[in-house]
Amino acid sequence: MTRLLSLRIVSTAALVLGLSVFAAAQSTVAAITFKNAGAYQPAALESIAGLHHGSSFTKDDLDKSAQTLLDTGLFDDVQFLTNGTPTATNITYTLTPTVSPLLPVQFTNFPWWTHDEIVAALQASVPIFNGRVPPTGSLRATIQAALEKLLLTKGVTATVTNLGASNSAIAYTIASPTIQLHAVNLTGVTPDMKEPVNKLTALLIGQRDIETGAGTPEDNLITAYKDAGYFDVAITGVQRTVSPLNAGVISIDYAATVQPGTVYRLSHFELVDSPLLSTEAFQKLAVLHPEDPAANYPLLASLVKMRDPYSKLGYITMNTKVTRSLDTATHHVAYTVAVLPGPQFHLHSVTTTGLPAQDTAKFQSTFPMKPGDIYDGTFLQPYRQLWAAQHNATDPRTTKTVVDATAHTIDLTVNFVAR
Repeated sequence: MTRLLSLRIVSTAALVLGLSVFAAAQSTVAAITFKNAGAYQPAALESIAGLHHGSSFTKDDLDKSAQTLLDTGLFDDVQFLTNGTPTATNITYTLTPTVSPLLPVQFTNFPWWTHDEIVAALQASVPIFNGRVPPTGSLRATIQAALEKLLLTKGVTATVTNLGASNSAIAYTIASPTIQLHAVNLTGVTPDMKEPVNKLTALLIGQRDIETGAGTPEDNLITAYKDAGYFDVAITGVQRTVSPLNAGVISIDYAATVQPGTVYRLSHFELVDSPLLSTEAFQKLAVLHPEDPAANYPLLASLVKMRDPYSKLGYITMNTKVTRSLDTATHHVAYTVAVLPGPQFHLHSVTTTGLPAQDTAKFQSTFPMKPGDIYDGTFLQPYRQLWAAQHNATDPRTTKTVVDATAHTIDLTVNFVAR
């Protein structure tokens, strides 16, 4: 007897069709085959299906096994074919993997283990898990239950939740008890970095999501050092001391050694594809100069300054692409800045709110830009403030800019508030 069933939608008629040989008695599995299994191992799929060589099963068991596979969210369709005899039945499952992208998982506050250790433990208890899960389906809940079981090995009875599917990952977190960073003890902090590191650790202490999400302490430290020009920084000797549960809180003391390396200094800037601003002109505007520490803040401040020449000529969506080249021998960095000007925008309309009628007319008639003019993105705020100073009864507060990205036009609304 042969049986074929698609489990995308199971109807009563489908369940009845062709099942007379199995209707009255149990059958025994002789062999199970999975087609289109991809990277999933047969043993892992059998574990989900709940059927193995030698298992006794009924019609309902077979239906449930296929539905359970489908419910994981890993497959868009599950079909099975049976043949043989009731005492030696071969089952062939044909799987259609989901077209939805599988998402990586994050563990936001599991201080007893590293990310890789948690993944390894989950793979041992949930063999189908490969580090990624579908955005919907039962596998997410299966992982959640496995994490709660894993926490029991540390004597912690916990409630684990997942924060839902984002565009990039699914984050699991211990909702209770509270897991909280209690102290940060660092060695190797250089004198010039003591203030920013102290500010950083003050922000970290008391945080709950300390492993991912807000970033691990070492991720935050590396970012702080690289922002200051220490591109070779490394954090070593990381230790997390986890205290027993006390008043509903599990506290973590974090310790590590900072190996900062040598601070890099700016070698030079080079602008490419920049018709409105030469490299020499940009260097005069820049806040970051050759032989300065290659810190992130002056770099960003320099890039902001180069926007004005483009914004003045209507390129208000101008952006930059920065490529960094490190010379590890001399500890210098060179930046190549490519300009992406985007389209040129024109003024479509300008209106005001909050002005008396006579002032509205005056503002409209004296406003330097007229509909159709190239939109100068640099002058509005200083002009608005100057105009308000000359008309003592009003004070400008906000400007609403409506950008038409298709027509490349700007509609302005300048809001004034009576003094």
